[in-house]
Amino acid sequence: MREKRVLAKKKSFYKSIRPKDLFKKILIHGGFSRFRRFYLKIFYDLFPAKALLLTLKLKHPDSYKHCKAVSCLSADIYREYISKYGGKIKVKDIKTAALFHDIGKLFISEKILRKKHLSESEWKEIREHPEEGVELTEDIFGPKIIKSIAMHQEEADGSGYPRGLGDDDLNLAAKIISVADDFSAMTEKRGYNIVKTPSEALQEIIKSGDRYSERVVEALKTIFKKRYIIFGQKNIP
Repeated sequence: MREKRVLAKKKSFYKSIRPKDLFKKILIHGGFSRFRRFYLKIFYDLFPAKALLLTLKLKHPDSYKHCKAVSCLSADIYREYISKYGGKIKVKDIKTAALFHDIGKLFISEKILRKKHLSESEWKEIREHPEEGVELTEDIFGPKIIKSIAMHQEEADGSGYPRGLGDDDLNLAAKIISVADDFSAMTEKRGYNIVKTPSEALQEIIKSGDRYSERVVEALKTIFKKRYIIFGQKNIP
């Protein structure tokens, strides 16, 4: 059954809708059975955050696994960052923001997420997912987590989306999630990419220069070296 993508096409209309009603429309247009929609609606009323994650797991299992990986890596990067530079953010807040960073992809079909070459309209749909993630979670989390979800695709050099913000405009959590997101994406098997080894992914991030926060990249490099030492590996980047 071809999935309807009504939400992304009528974004200005849905901006006025409460997150709970947005969630209901995702269920209606997401190809879920009547029983599953009924169950998820009840679950949302009791545990909205968990219901969103379960819905992501059911609709986009690869995205769900990716979010879990990014959450764990983001927490590790931040712990290393604290040891080097200090930090006032709670680790659990970074883990939460990273876990929900791609929740806006509930608005997108699995077919589009797996495509290698996107049309202009499909790429526009992808670029909207950070803001749509905010719309889904704004009644669940506080402003710091919401801001990190909104900014996770922004880059320190201003080349990211949706707003093209630069290093000075980004919070630390968003900078960390950006690095963890790209590192995880490069090392995961997806329909459109050639899987890189962790070493290759790290080198790719290092070569990107000003795209990422220098301090965050240094924290990632330290984590990588520690893990390689533990497993007796050589040729550490």
